[in-house]
Amino acid sequence: MSQPIIIGSRGSDLALWQANYTKRQLEAQGYTVSIQIIKTQGDRIQHLSFDKMEGKGFFTKELEEALLAGTIDLAVHSYKDLPSIQPPGLLIAGISDRAHPSDVLLVRDEVADPTALWQLPEGAVVGTSSARRKSQLLLFRPDVKLKDIRGNVPTRINKLREGQFDAILMAKAGLDRIEPDISGLQRHVFDPTQFVPAPAQGVLAFQIREKDEAMATAIAQITDKATAAVNYIERETLKILEGGCQIPLGIYARQEEGAYHVWCSYSESWDGIPHRVHFSASQAAALPQQVLQNIRQKINHRLFISRPQSSDSLFSRLMEHRGAQVTGASLVDFAPVALDQLPPASIYCFSSRNAVRFLHQQHPQPPAGQLWALGEGTAQALREVGWHPTVVGNGDAATMAQHLAEAKPDKVVFPLAKSSRASIQAALPGEMDYENVVVYDNMPKTGIHLPEVDIAVLTSPMNAAVFCSQYSYPMPKLVAIGRPTKEALEEMTTAPVKMAYAPTEWALADTVSAMV
Repeated sequence: MSQPIIIGSRGSDLALWQANYTKRQLEAQGYTVSIQIIKTQGDRIQHLSFDKMEGKGFFTKELEEALLAGTIDLAVHSYKDLPSIQPPGLLIAGISDRAHPSDVLLVRDEVADPTALWQLPEGAVVGTSSARRKSQLLLFRPDVKLKDIRGNVPTRINKLREGQFDAILMAKAGLDRIEPDISGLQRHVFDPTQFVPAPAQGVLAFQIREKDEAMATAIAQITDKATAAVNYIERETLKILEGGCQIPLGIYARQEEGAYHVWCSYSESWDGIPHRVHFSASQAAALPQQVLQNIRQKINHRLFISRPQSSDSLFSRLMEHRGAQVTGASLVDFAPVALDQLPPASIYCFSSRNAVRFLHQQHPQPPAGQLWALGEGTAQALREVGWHPTVVGNGDAATMAQHLAEAKPDKVVFPLAKSSRASIQAALPGEMDYENVVVYDNMPKTGIHLPEVDIAVLTSPMNAAVFCSQYSYPMPKLVAIGRPTKEALEEMTTAPVKMAYAPTEWALADTVSAMV
């Protein structure tokens, strides 16, 4: 372009960071660029939550009007803030690479409870104006109180420091980009497969006039093509729902090992239990329709899970909300194994809830070393007995072994079951000093009656063995909580086995949802 490019931007620190980032990208390609600040409806109206503001595009409308009027050449948006349908005469010519897609929970130090999930104390007041965040937060922590919050990133953090809230939710990308002072605050970064982010969260969208070929050429030079396929899955799903940033929809997609994976959390209202699902496919094109067809239908199936289920069990709440009938019972009996003395170690690594429970029964004081948990379920068991997990893994034994090797501890102690497969230990380097400490035994139950079901979810190799030996009907569809359980099932039956992507109740629910 022979003429300088004018970028339109909101005046917030984050919007200006985004505009200046784009400016530098274009200047590196030889263009002359300036920035013009424009106030939007979302900036002017600070006393209403998003769901009470009329229309869509609270942070985009004025920028788009300036584009159409020709007073600016390019608008740079957080793509998650854009409605799914572009105004006539405008288009998204390209996108940036993706920053970290996750949401972040900031908790004031003075109220943080290390024994609680995410360090949120019981009944905490959490600030967010996002229907999506409200819906998912209430799913995992129905005890919290929600309070709308408005303002740019520094303003929200100041409101938190002032005590107007116990915690606030925001996008990690925004925190990373402007690096505000968060001293005195605890930070929890959510796994995006658990707390599903907004479609295209962390991506910048470059909006231009439809017939501006010169700008289209310029934007093509700074567009990240690797992000395009996963961004298509997320934004196309949003488009099919005819939604904007204010609907309770989380969509997260990524590409791994030649396949596309997508997670969805969708609720009809901010205070409703969301419908969740996880799909994988070799091609991206079919996934949006597949997701939408699934989350709109009921799951009229009979389910069995080899864990006792109560009214507040996450798996049961997610499944029964979608119409399923859930029966839950352990197929294994447990008994403590006496332990006179716990060996000293720098790390105590727990791989199950029962390991925590039975060690705590005999030694109520927390061990002196760091407490590592294989997954979130085990971490929550530690919190429930008043012990604070130092490290929480993703549920994969090989990954946990790698982290332990990188930590280079003097010694690791593994409290475990007598019949444990010791999967983490098998993946440790040979020179690592570790000790297995048996704290409980497990024995298969006999003489039990299993109901006829459509899908069975098995949560350990021993539960899998009991189910296969005592189920007297044609084998249902099978779901395994992890690789050892999947391998045990495959040794005992020729029925296909689906493995959850993580050993958590929400991952089990996501996996079951995709099978119907």
